[in-house]
Amino acid sequence: MENNSKKNVLIFIPEFPGLSETFIEREVAKLVEWGNMNIQVYSLKRGAGATSEKVIEKIRYHRLNISNLLFLPVFLLFRLGKVREAYKLVKINPNRKFMGNLFLFIKALGYARLFKSFKPDVIYANFMSEPSTICLIASEVLGTDFAISAHAKDVLVTEHTKVDENAELVANKVKKAKFVSICNKYAYEAALRQSDKEDHKKVHLIYHGLDFKSIENFKSGDLEKPDVSMIFTNGRFVEKKGHKYLIEASRILKDRGFSHVVYLLGAPGSYYQETVDYIEKLDVVSTVKVIGEGEGLPFEKVVAYYRIADVFAYPSINTEIGDADGIANTLIEACAFRLPIVTTDAGSISELIKNEETGLVVPQENSYELANALEKLIVDKEYAANLANNAYEKAVSMFDINRNVGEVQRLLIS
Repeated sequence: MENNSKKNVLIFIPEFPGLSETFIEREVAKLVEWGNMNIQVYSLKRGAGATSEKVIEKIRYHRLNISNLLFLPVFLLFRLGKVREAYKLVKINPNRKFMGNLFLFIKALGYARLFKSFKPDVIYANFMSEPSTICLIASEVLGTDFAISAHAKDVLVTEHTKVDENAELVANKVKKAKFVSICNKYAYEAALRQSDKEDHKKVHLIYHGLDFKSIENFKSGDLEKPDVSMIFTNGRFVEKKGHKYLIEASRILKDRGFSHVVYLLGAPGSYYQETVDYIEKLDVVSTVKVIGEGEGLPFEKVVAYYRIADVFAYPSINTEIGDADGIANTLIEACAFRLPIVTTDAGSISELIKNEETGLVVPQENSYELANALEKLIVDKEYAANLANNAYEKAVSMFDINRNVGEVQRLLIS
């Protein structure tokens, strides 16, 4: 990092830039643009999303390997006291068994050695799951400040079979952190419940940021608008996105003789094949089109679908293991393009979309009501436009990128 009076901030993001987490890239890009800190992004994997050249210059991609561990004993020799203190933080981690915790601890020590070369004043981790556990240990060993940007699943889920995706050591992390930023009330309140009351002041509700003027003028390729009403949805192929209920709603609309097409776009997820199979099972191949073949699309291509859609559908659900959306980035984007929205009350969606004010909200897992709401907004275009304009104004008031990322910057610099 540059050697001057600005703070050195090392941002740890497992995959960057991601297709489904564009809000992270927007935050990083704004911090880099302002130039008030020396920003370095450390990522394990190059994502399929897009970012500017200025941000690319700040990214280092590297995954820990065996050779990185060869000099670890020398690195730790003069830090044994800090290593012992760091281990105390994770040895009681209920998310993993003893060997799992030990392996994670050794891995984190390896990353601490790699992080040291950047001379960070603050290590800023994304996600309350394994990434911030690594950064918690690294910050203890290096004696640096530590902060977290948490989102939804990484705060809410503690019993996922993939232990690296579970929220873990929340109370310890909040206690040790300089601050924790959470982008929706649902996850924010969950984090408060999991942490000690005296540490609650460190937890901040800071919404995502979006540059609405920029997104409206965003250049994209042109798409031909279908000759029937187009319903668009955009979300990862995972259970909580509720794609199956939109597929069922399309079947209901098809049975009514209501002409329409659903464009279903999603970033990679475990439910992709199940989704494709369900479309075939319900015989709606003619009305439900999967875009991107389960790999998603870069944002410049996604924009074209927002521009030709008549309605944006987001049939999200709260899953049995507690996974839920915060305020999905795609909902905010749909607001930016003034699309009328049909969604549910899952997660923290109701912070933005209120029934008959900024969209239509239907019960979770209710395909019949979802179909009715979609039909209503397609038929009554004046009503739909009023809801869309209200949603736009609400989104602008909540997700101003300069204000929200500015608050993150203030916390990092303070």
